[in-house]
Amino acid sequence: MKSIREIRKDNLELLIEQYGSIKNLSEHLDKAPALLSQIRCGRVGMGEKLSREIEAKLSLVDYFLDQDRTILEDPVEELINKVRQQVEELRLNTDEKLVLNSYRKLSNHQKQAIRKLLDSFIDL
Repeated sequence: MKSIREIRKDNLELLIEQYGSIKNLSEHLDKAPALLSQIRCGRVGMGEKLSREIEAKLSLVDYFLDQDRTILEDPVEELINKVRQQVEELRLNTDEKLVLNSYRKLSNHQKQAIRKLLDSFIDL
């Protein structure tokens, strides 16, 4: 499990990416770029007071910097891939679309007869 120091450092890295550079982020925070660079390199830790100050200046949710986002990345990415796969499986080719459109035009009685016929082919 990551320490709070590592988590805050990782989240600082995300903010640096979001703002494009340490310089841009430091300007938004009104902090010296050297301070952020030292935190980024691990020479200095980001304490409680600085963490809350950064969150306030950037209008982040409380304790944003204390949340380990690496825990969330893999399951979210995995879920997105599963949904993409399911969507791909649901795509119909032209013949399937024609059959489905014709099937939708049938009465319930006719649909039941078609399902029974299909079942008899599947059982073969």
